[in-house]
Amino acid sequence: GSKKTMIDRLLQYGTHLLVESMSEASVAQSDPREGLRKSISTALTYLHEHRGFTRLWVSEVWKGLDAWTDSMVDNRQEILDFIESQVRAAQDTRALALSIFGATFMLAMDREIHGVQRSIEDSTRAVMLVFDGYIRH
Repeated sequence: GSKKTMIDRLLQYGTHLLVESMSEASVAQSDPREGLRKSISTALTYLHEHRGFTRLWVSEVWKGLDAWTDSMVDNRQEILDFIESQVRAAQDTRALALSIFGATFMLAMDREIHGVQRSIEDSTRAVMLVFDGYIRH
């Protein structure tokens, strides 16, 4: 197939593995907030360990919506749906899920591109501040 098809399939496969690992991390948690925290930590670890996937994802996302394939839209939707289900368990909305989604990928890229030596736990805490701040207001 074409290069675009190969990229789509790689992103689809990586997205599936990412959501699967986040789901496994959160399922063992009885507290919704802790389940979300564990999911974010797992996502950051996954994105750090799979740097090629992370770079590929971000490069495709920043091309602009008109360059997105249906598969990329589906990949984004799969991740957002999972995060939203975690947030919904704590009675919150899609905007919060989108904030968490963006912050998680950007923190992973900050580490990868700019060499920021922030630990996975510190990055997880930073993302959880978005959640905690939203809950308080």
